[in-house]
Order: sequence, then structure tokens, then C-alpha cells
Amino acid sequence: MTYLVTGATGFIGGRLIEILALNGDVRIHTLVRNYANAARIARFDVKLIKGSLLDNDIIDDAVKDCDVIFHCAYDPTNQEENLQGIQSLISSCIKYDKKLIHISTFSVYEPYKDGVLDERIECFPSGNVYADSKLQIEKYVLNQIDKGNLRAVILQPTIVYGPYSSAWTLGPLKQLLSGTVVLPDKGEGLCNAVYVDDVCNAMLLAAKSEESLGEKFLISGPGPITWIDFFQSYAQILGVDSISLIPGIEIQKAMKNPLSNLKLLISDPKRIILWSPTRKLAFFVKDHINIRMKKILERVFSYYQRLPLKPVYLPDKYKLNLFSTKISVSVDKAGKLLKYKPSFDIEKGIKLTESFIKWYLPPYREIDDNNDSY
Repeated sequence: MTYLVTGATGFIGGRLIEILALNGDVRIHTLVRNYANAARIARFDVKLIKGSLLDNDIIDDAVKDCDVIFHCAYDPTNQEENLQGIQSLISSCIKYDKKLIHISTFSVYEPYKDGVLDERIECFPSGNVYADSKLQIEKYVLNQIDKGNLRAVILQPTIVYGPYSSAWTLGPLKQLLSGTVVLPDKGEGLCNAVYVDDVCNAMLLAAKSEESLGEKFLISGPGPITWIDFFQSYAQILGVDSISLIPGIEIQKAMKNPLSNLKLLISDPKRIILWSPTRKLAFFVKDHINIRMKKILERVFSYYQRLPLKPVYLPDKYKLNLFSTKISVSVDKAGKLLKYKPSFDIEKGIKLTESFIKWYLPPYREIDDNNDSY
């Protein structure tokens, strides 16, 4: 088998490459925009194809030579390119009758409600930029499936953690080390965490299963834990006491208070990327300023960090919903059609992640939690 992986320099795509290279007698092709970002996967016998999802001819040639395409790529700063990319990829998959495994997210079901979540629940735009952009892409894939020309499977992972996870490993580590993480009420909302290897296993099962074609599957771990337990597991590894429990109603009041928001921004300037009007601009500046200016900004920020200001990481309204809801994600459909069974409970997954953390952190390096989601 020959597999093509997009987003191979990111979190899930990079781990999939490692698993395929270490455990499978397969050929692996990847699409890489910048070779400088490919160090993690370049140590394996992988064909690196220089180009992006916007390069139609390159995509066409890459898809033609592969059996299954794993689409993990996602740019949080440019939805137009995300849509152009999936259109180009699907066009080539239809042209050569190739199977597509598209990685979406369970965020498309926001806002969450207490109870059991399964694939029968209808998805609507929520106002969350990330969730709505992923939903738009997912709906385009489903539309092409419904037309009967595309052979594809959609996977919707939950809270994916593990080595190199920006959102749910490196991000929480940075917050716990640098300031205070605020959770609502007693932190008893349910966290549906899934270790990255279980997600990769689901991807490989989907690639082999013909019964799964045209379906979407929620992918989660063995069962939910509380958010306080999730964050506390990282805090214990770090040896810090940086979690604060505040009633959800008080968090809502703080979010509406301009003075409180100003204080939060002063203590943690990176919060500016959480504000939708400035998020795209912040990412654009990050990606387009020259090396000299980047070094100047990094130096200024390093001086700023030495000031006696401790950030308070208050959840926005979408995180507040996530942290408060007692929702249990069902993987029954994936178990039935994909034969998916999660192998990593939270104790096992965190233990493996701990080894990565101890390698990654000493000596202390600033953790960049603004990388793309995959």
C-alpha cells in the first residue's frame, strides 16, 4: 500500500507517519510546504513532495500514485485556502478513484449539551471560528460523498493529547507553568480525552474498511474523565499548583467586564489571538514578518515575560461550555463498523506523554501553543 499524508509536519499527521514507518511494510508519501518543518518525519523512509494543497498539478500527481489519502492538514489562519485545498484533493481522489480519510473534529457539534453525543446529532454553526471552519470543510466532503463520486470516511476526534499536541498538551503545560488555569465550578465537567495513537489506529482501520465508506465516526478514548483530573495530571508532572476553581457564573461576569479583559491581556498578550477580529491579523504577522523583526519581537517579549505578571487563563465562552458540560462521547458506531477499540486509558496515555514532557521541557524552553491544530 502507498499512503499520502497531508499535514504530515503537524501533530496527528506526524504521529501517523511514525506509526506507519515503524510498524508497517508500506510506502509513505507526504506533502510538505517547507522542508525546514519536516525534521521530525524526514528521519524515516518517506517521500517528501514539495508543494501545497493549492498546487493542483502536484496534488494530482501525488494522489495518482497512492492508494489512500489521509487528510490531516488545516490552516487556522486561512479558511479560503482550506476550502480550495480540500476541493483540489477531492477532485483528484474522484479522478483516480482513491479513498480519502478526512480528519475533522468533534468541535463541529458545539455548543455541547449534557448527555451522550453520537453521530446522529445534527451540526450547526456555533460562532466558534475553529469549529465553524471545520464544519464548513466537513460539509463539503459530505456533499461530495452524497453525490456518489467520492469514496471517503470522516473521523471526528475529541480531545486529542500526547507528544507534540499544541492544543491539549503543550498549551496546558505552558499555562500551568506560567500562570493560573481557571476551571469552572469544581472542574467536574467531562473531558473526552483520546490519546493520539488511538486516533491513528482509527485512521488505519478506516483505510482498510469498505463498510465505513460514506460515514462519519466520533473517535474518543475509553471513557470521559473530569477536566480537573485532566489538568491535574499535567500539574503533577510539572510539580505545580496552578489550577483555580471559580463558579461559572463569575467567569461569565469577568468575560463581560472590560477592565477584567484588559488586565488579562496585559498579563498575557498572547490572548489577543483568541479574539476573532485580531486572530487572523496576528497569524498573518507571525507568518510574514522577516527574521530580523521576529528576533526583535521575541527579545521584547522575553523582557516582558520577566515582569512580575502572572497570566490568568480564563476560558472564553466556548471553552467555558466545553469545561462545564457533562457530555459523554459514544464510539459505538466506530466500534461496530471500524472495529475500533481504544487502547489507551488516561493513565496509560499520560504516562507515555510524561516521557515526552520530561524530554521536551528541560532545560526550560518557551512552549509555542499557537501552532496549527494538526
